[in-house]
Amino acid sequence: MLPYLLVSLVMSGASLYAESYTNAAGYVFLCLLGAATYTVVSIVVPILHAVECARAAGTRLLAVVRQTVLVPLTVAVVATLPVALAVARYPAYFVRVFGVVV
Repeated sequence: MLPYLLVSLVMSGASLYAESYTNAAGYVFLCLLGAATYTVVSIVVPILHAVECARAAGTRLLAVVRQTVLVPLTVAVVATLPVALAVARYPAYFVRVFGVVV
């Protein structure tokens, strides 16, 4: 999970930087798209792993989540914060760069 989280953090950091100091709206959009995609993957993979393990072991999903995927899932959810911040800032940045209201 670490490579996905690192790529997500780097891309969201690049988009936050670009939103503050450049007018490269297309680059920022692609960074946001990549960061959001990797963030979704880093959340969905542990959940799917827990579902598969619970089904194979014949046990409850919550027990499997606590025992196997709680840490990676928590780290992935925390990694969504910079992505969410960058996505929330993008509409105002878009309007500033292009001067058009969407």
